[in-house]
Amino acid sequence: MPLLWKGEPHETDEKITGSLSALLCAALLVGILPSQAASYEIKSDVDSVTTGGSTYDYWSCLYPDSSRTFRASAWTANADVEKMSANTVGAQGVLYSETQNKPLATSTTFYNGSGDTFASSTTSSKTTSDVVYATGTVYVRNGSKYNSYSTPDTDTYGGSRAAAATQALAAETLEPDGSYPVTTAGESYGSYLLTNLVGEMPNLVAALGVNGTEGYVKAEDFLPSANTPEEAAEYRETVLEMARNGQEGCLLPMYDLEGNVVDQYQIVISEEYFRVIENERDGIAYAVNENGETYGDFAFRSRLGYLPDLVAVNATNGASGYYRVSDLEIPKTPEEVPAYLEKWQGGRMIPVYESDGVTVVGEYEIVGTPTP
Repeated sequence: MPLLWKGEPHETDEKITGSLSALLCAALLVGILPSQAASYEIKSDVDSVTTGGSTYDYWSCLYPDSSRTFRASAWTANADVEKMSANTVGAQGVLYSETQNKPLATSTTFYNGSGDTFASSTTSSKTTSDVVYATGTVYVRNGSKYNSYSTPDTDTYGGSRAAAATQALAAETLEPDGSYPVTTAGESYGSYLLTNLVGEMPNLVAALGVNGTEGYVKAEDFLPSANTPEEAAEYRETVLEMARNGQEGCLLPMYDLEGNVVDQYQIVISEEYFRVIENERDGIAYAVNENGETYGDFAFRSRLGYLPDLVAVNATNGASGYYRVSDLEIPKTPEEVPAYLEKWQGGRMIPVYESDGVTVVGEYEIVGTPTP
């Protein structure tokens, strides 16, 4: 990878009540609508890919923080809302200028942590008068390597992108055979926007430097993806260490087509890394038992983005322990909710365990909710 990247559980007193509706809503929101979502966003279409027996959705989001200030993010999530092992997927967001046909802001790649159901990566804010939209790249583990996929573009702020715009750019910049033009040194160059159309990214990606200079960034610097899970783990830890040390990102050299350095392009550490650090600082983490199950407080869900396998509760006999989330048989899709509510009408008692998830210390009552 480029030199760029060589740069006891907390307890609370909160116990949840056993309202079936509350548990269901909380679980669906945590699993389907990650807590990092912005209050207002422009979301792209959702594409999907199946690999290794699992299906992953991926998309882009544009966040208008004000009338002329924007952020962009890329997302990928397990389509069945199943927890993933660490570094199963990664995402990198790009805020793109339709006006200049160049990226305005790019985030680092963020790989999921153990137990996450999704990964997202968000750029820094950019104030601009350009017409902008969000795009990005996601990475999905396939055995010992990663496959990369370009996320669908969002609509532009206040408008909609047409395929004709991409075709016009292609007609203007590509060779007659549909390939990128090539420099005298044999390096292809062009727009990141045409990656899907051409089938690959150019060696030199058109960009706008911190001083407003037009130029090109080497593709391996622009998207420094990992090739193996081990590299992904190293990448994630390296970027986390950069963030812990107060770094906001780094500057990449930008070149003209003769290979001369003409400016610098900024890659910003995605805000997701800083959330991880905040959780570390505040002691927000789930513990793991000998069977590999996570356990902890329901209150942590909003900070970590998912529920643990075992959730802290008080049993009906007053004993402290944990219920197993899978015992709730929570539906994975909204379509499964009616059958779920009908089955659980009238309530049910479920076991409460010690943190080992084996030793039963009592029962927990789930209060039934009438079928609508």
